[in-house]
Amino acid sequence: MNSDLNQIWDKNRARDEDKREKLFPLIRLQTLLVKRRLRALIASREVRTVLDVGGGTGRYAIYLAEKGLDVTLVDPSEAMRVRAVNKAREKKLAINVADGEIADLAEFADGSKDLVLCIDAPLSFSYPEHEKALSELIRVAGKAVVIVTTSRLGTIPVALGWDLTREYVPEEIEDEFEPYIYAGGLLANGAMRWREELLDHVRELGLDSRDFGFLPEQIEEPLKAAGFEIAVSQGLGALSLHVEEEALESILDDEAARDKYLDLEDAYGTQPSVRGLGAPNILVIGIRDRE
Repeated sequence: MNSDLNQIWDKNRARDEDKREKLFPLIRLQTLLVKRRLRALIASREVRTVLDVGGGTGRYAIYLAEKGLDVTLVDPSEAMRVRAVNKAREKKLAINVADGEIADLAEFADGSKDLVLCIDAPLSFSYPEHEKALSELIRVAGKAVVIVTTSRLGTIPVALGWDLTREYVPEEIEDEFEPYIYAGGLLANGAMRWREELLDHVRELGLDSRDFGFLPEQIEEPLKAAGFEIAVSQGLGALSLHVEEEALESILDDEAARDKYLDLEDAYGTQPSVRGLGAPNILVIGIRDRE
């Protein structure tokens, strides 16, 4: 992961990550969907040890520590690691933390953690080392891998919105750039690496300077090659693309309506024709029995 991203996260994300669920119903929805998948996973399998890679301020690490699991959070941002430890202490919980990069988990032996998580797109931000990073997640996992990462097809509508506003291009050089450079790059090969002329401006906007949008099979095939069965492949929050934000917020505030809606999201998002159209993330869970 590059130093530019670390600077962005240290400056902004450690402070803002805790607020995202309150500000954005979609983030809240995706968190609920992931947590129910995690609950089902740890209920059905003997999971004791967890590695949360790119775990940020501990949203999922703390949740799993509350379930009695031995959790280690790895993140390159010191500010995020400190925030995660403090949040755990506030709940009288203990989590292990380590400074580390997703593409280099050498301190963890093969199959040494029952469950490996990589949630909220740190895998995408590891571009151009995304393939190596994925192989590291798979290598360390003994029983299960849970990955949430940027969906190539699901992100294109978001990218198109940026292309239409062109906020990422300084006005004085706007005429030098073709339209649809963001959506076009994603559609062509999944990669969005900002051109050198735009980097300073992009960083001022608080955007990540490189990203990779995955197709579901780009996650599934390496998992299967390593002996994992694909238990879940889902366009995370795909149904919410067709729901007004205010309506979604009302649904999530109503416990009875929320549970039924989450069932619909899971059923819709796992349809083969939909699973690559997350909003804008893919959820993939691979499982295997440790021999």
